[in-house]
Amino acid sequence: MDRKDWRERATELHCEAEYLVQRQADLKEYFQSHIHALEEQVVRSAEQHEITQTQLFERMAELQSAQLFINQADSLSGAEAIAMANALNAEILQSAAFMADSLDYTQATPLSPEDASNLRDVLIGKDLAQALLSQRGQEHFDPTLVQLAVQVTFVALSRLVVASWTGHNEESLKGIYRVIFEKEPTKLPDNLQSRLSMIVTLMLCLRTAIGESVTSMDIMPCIIKEGSEFNPEVMDDTYADERGPAGRSKDGERVAGSTELGLRSLVRINQSTQEALMLKHKVILSSALKEV
Repeated sequence: MDRKDWRERATELHCEAEYLVQRQADLKEYFQSHIHALEEQVVRSAEQHEITQTQLFERMAELQSAQLFINQADSLSGAEAIAMANALNAEILQSAAFMADSLDYTQATPLSPEDASNLRDVLIGKDLAQALLSQRGQEHFDPTLVQLAVQVTFVALSRLVVASWTGHNEESLKGIYRVIFEKEPTKLPDNLQSRLSMIVTLMLCLRTAIGESVTSMDIMPCIIKEGSEFNPEVMDDTYADERGPAGRSKDGERVAGSTELGLRSLVRINQSTQEALMLKHKVILSSALKEV
């Protein structure tokens, strides 16, 4: 080979060397980027593994706590829960009768349209509110309707209080009493305050009992809504005895409101829920309001 050939060969080798150097640099960059990506993936996997492990330990702890709760024997029997509900219903009845007999009906307070609407739609329902309003201004005012209105209001309030048995809002529930009954305490009879306090105490006792002392089933307080049809299988007529056989309540009659709290039990078995009536609701029928 002459000098010219050697120069050409040297140029080729130089170009090939530059290509190989560049190729080596490209491969190095390629592998470094992949190694960096793999390192990041390993870090993420380790973090995810730690999170998963922490969640697993938390779920295991929750499961163990749940098993202890489920396996715990009931410290309150169904009969005891019924007895507590009956005690609450009896106290509501006595307090409502006492209040109805203690109020002064000779001095009527003007009722605003808003108050009348709240009375009808929120507190006692349309039928009972209409029966009450129809007596306004009459010389002989029958306090029985007032007693029924107070009963219906307290029973509805009891269901709300007893059903909210999480235990996180004890003060707010006690606040219901203060808002309703301590707004104008001077207008209440002296010994009515103690009766109202007893009602609130019985509400909270029943709420705590069925929420913390019964684990084999859920016990739910319940009432019958105004406008529902009377069903003797799940409810009793408040005035059944007074009305006698001739005026006995019939299936399908309109319910004006609940005068006593009822109880239902819910038992979860596998994927199904079995419901049973523990304590019948007691109701006032719309037809009975005309007879009061």
